[in-house]
Amino acid sequence: MKKFVLLILLCLALCFITGCSKNDKAADETSLNQEQEQEEGAGNNQSVDDETLNNEQSDKTFVIEDMFSKSEDIPDVFRFDVTIPKIKDSVPNADKINNKIRSDYQEIMSADRSNYTELVTGFTYPVLNVKYEIYSFDGVYEICVLGEIYSAQGSGVSFWAMRYYYDTNIMDEISEEEFLSKLGYSKEKIVQAFYDEVVEDGDTGYTYEDFITFWYYIDQNKQCVFHSGLYS
Repeated sequence: MKKFVLLILLCLALCFITGCSKNDKAADETSLNQEQEQEEGAGNNQSVDDETLNNEQSDKTFVIEDMFSKSEDIPDVFRFDVTIPKIKDSVPNADKINNKIRSDYQEIMSADRSNYTELVTGFTYPVLNVKYEIYSFDGVYEICVLGEIYSAQGSGVSFWAMRYYYDTNIMDEISEEEFLSKLGYSKEKIVQAFYDEVVEDGDTGYTYEDFITFWYYIDQNKQCVFHSGLYS
């Protein structure tokens, strides 16, 4: 089963447990729509910074652009607002990450008015928002695809985050373990922080692989930011 299907099932299960009927807490402190200044003539390309990659080719800047972007509102039926990123094809080994993103979000990108409601069930007038943010750490980039699902008529919010990592020092993708290690983290530390900061006393069962990995990202200050909607 594809990752997105698993994420939707996870979101729905959590909403059932925690009570989706409560009003959305909004979570305004995290913007899922971070837009940056774009180079003239670059269209939707998003240049993460002005440094050139260490390959002595001035045109090889690390650039993120939209793989997919679509916004549509069918009143009282479904609201769809999705932007999916890709690494510019000219960046070496960009296809490794781009292929993963394409696979993870293929169902969303191929959806249309005829089957939007099949993406999300269990909500009245559901809203599906997917945006992305990019963070850099000494040439190492974290591409965060951040999603949320809720009812436009009022409900709890279910969040998810999926992360991809590229190291311009070696011009290649790196693993999650490598990324976390570079920032002084480990999966065990993430789990401990989640229980310390998010989980209420007596609540248990949240493992990294099944839950927590979908509920966090590391921000520009190297802080672990959690968004689970667990008790919304």
